[in-house]
Amino acid sequence: MIIAVVIVVISAAIGAVAAGDALSGWYRGLRQPAFGLPLWGWGVVGAIYYCAFTVVLFRLLGVTRAGREDPSRFVPLAVTLGIMLGNELWNVVLFGWHDLFLAFAVLWPFALYVALVARYVYRRADRIAGALLGGYAVWLVYDLAWMYGLWQLN
Repeated sequence: MIIAVVIVVISAAIGAVAAGDALSGWYRGLRQPAFGLPLWGWGVVGAIYYCAFTVVLFRLLGVTRAGREDPSRFVPLAVTLGIMLGNELWNVVLFGWHDLFLAFAVLWPFALYVALVARYVYRRADRIAGALLGGYAVWLVYDLAWMYGLWQLN
């Protein structure tokens, strides 16, 4: 569990650095779609995301230990770390670069990647971890609609 927590804390720190002071300045000045969350709502979403990924990593780290003779046991963990990296890179695009169009454009392939990884992890590694990743993929449908609205309004 400690390894999972450390990975998530590092990921959250990268996200915080990427956001910088954009949340208190630039982001607050954007016109939001009618269905956009208040700023505190994004804090709740972030907390749920990091808690869910702590569980996902913990379960997938167990999978890597269970099949020591099978080198493919690391694939579910690696592609999940790819999701986490992609999420933080997206934060850089939106909050660091303030590029609404690019943030919307790169969210499409990222959402597809998350959905494919969720299916893979669910079927090949761990159903609970896969279901949590699937929940994140569903969330990204909202995120795409919100990002499109944000881009169009600003």
